[in-house]
Parts: sequence; C-alpha cells; structure tokens
Amino acid sequence: MLDSATLQHDIVDGRGVLVARRGAVVSPAAIREAARRAPRGPRRLLADSFVAQDLRLPLLGASQEWLLRGPAAEAGTLRALRAVSLPGPLFDELSAVKLADPLRYAHALSTAALTARMLLAAEGAEPPGLPEAVAAGLLHDIGLRQVPVRIRQATGPLDAAEAREVAAHTLLGALYVASLLGEHPAVEVALGHHGWAGEGYPRLEAAASPLVAAVGVASAFSALTAPRPFRSGPYEPRAALDVLVREARESGADLAPLRMLLHALRGGEGSLGAVSFSEARKGGEPEVNRYRGVAAALR
Repeated sequence: MLDSATLQHDIVDGRGVLVARRGAVVSPAAIREAARRAPRGPRRLLADSFVAQDLRLPLLGASQEWLLRGPAAEAGTLRALRAVSLPGPLFDELSAVKLADPLRYAHALSTAALTARMLLAAEGAEPPGLPEAVAAGLLHDIGLRQVPVRIRQATGPLDAAEAREVAAHTLLGALYVASLLGEHPAVEVALGHHGWAGEGYPRLEAAASPLVAAVGVASAFSALTAPRPFRSGPYEPRAALDVLVREARESGADLAPLRMLLHALRGGEGSLGAVSFSEARKGGEPEVNRYRGVAAALR
C-alpha cells in the first residue's frame, strides 16, 4: 500500500508558486518537516473571502435536506464555516480548484458543512477547535488538483498506475497544507481521511484520530450523495449510509463516526450514545455504478 510518492511533475500552487519539484519524495517525514518550517503569516476569515458567497451551495443537496433541518442547524453550520481562518495562499488554491474542478470545489464545501453539522450535533453546542476542524474538512482533498484531469474525470475503473496517481493526493495535499499551516488538524486529515475504515491509503503510522474519521465519513457520504462521472446518479442518503456501515463492519472499523453521521441525520435529537443502526433497505442506489475503489486497485 502506498506510503510515499515520487513526484512525476512539479507541484505548483494556485498562485503559480513552486511547492515541490519533480523527483522529490513526499512522505510523512517530509510532511512533518514542511510543517516545522512553515511561516507564521497572517490569516483571513472565510467570511471575508470569495468562498463566503458560495456557502449555500452545499446546503442545496439531498443529503443536506436531512442534515440541516431547521433554521438553528443551518445557522450553526454557516457560522462554523464563516469562522474558518486561513492564509491567503490557501484561498488562492481554493479559487484555482473552483475554476478547474467545480465538482471538487462543491465537494470541499459539502464536506466542511457536514463536518460542522456532525460535530455540532454530537456536542449539542459549539465544541472547542470547531473552526480548525471545519477547515480540515474544507481542505481535505486539496491535493486532488494535482491529479491529471483525465483521471479525476474518469468514467470507469482505474488501473493500478492511475490509482497510484489518485492515492498520492493525500500526501500532496498534506504537504501543501503543512507548508502553510504548520502543525494543524488539516494536515492530519488531508493525509489520513481515506483511512477512516481501516483499509484506505496511504499506510498510516497510527490509527485515524476521531477528527480524521469524522471528516473521512463526511467526505465519503458527500461523495456518495453527489453526482459522479462513473455512475448514473447519486445515492439516496439512506442508501449511502448503508454502504458506509457495511464497509465499516466488513473491515472491523470503529462505527463511532457513522453514529455521529446518523445522529446528525436524525436532527441531533436524543443521546448520541443511544444511536443504533437498523437493517439495510433495498433501493436508493444508482442503476449504473462503474466505481472501483482506489485501495482495491492498488492491491
């Protein structure tokens, strides 16, 4: 399983600034070194950036109709998103993502909104460090802009070489975020969000933290309930949850982040500890689905 990546081309950010040269090896050790050397520059609130005008985009999908029932849930989620604070270059990178890959930009916003709602529903109030956690959701897939367009937009299964290109986005994203934010939850999340169910990539040095797992679930649920080029349509929210629960049980993963998701889907009512999963129901899946997991293609 992938645990480092040798760059096949230069990595250039949204400003045109060189991040890493072709031939460099990106590994967890390299990411830690980038975090150690990161400058402490000024940051800007998301509320004062171009992203603020797009915050209602993730509230329009079918999954959000369940998660954001009621004005209080929506207001709390929007407040958490607006409180995110990032260096200017990361907003430039998000602008580049929006221009080059609107689908991924919408996914970033949706995952951030889902992360905020899951954490708010679990705590019943704003938990400490919420803006940093939501920033991690927003930036978790930032490395995907470095993956060739033909692979990002593939309509069928990936071969092993293409799967390695996709898998490397976790390392590339973590390196870039670390170079600007230093030690920050977004670095760990960018690196490990595909490992929440225990069988993702890259190979992690330790089990996924609760935040990494929560963002991983938010990202997976967001992806399943949104259009993708390799399937005929999105999953319905209930069917998407069933898929994630099945995968977690098959891998022996902790179901805690999925309980957080289901608790949020139920409006955050009652005790999180009392949440249990019912039997999977038929229906709600796309008629055509040509997806093959990246982890499976890497084996």
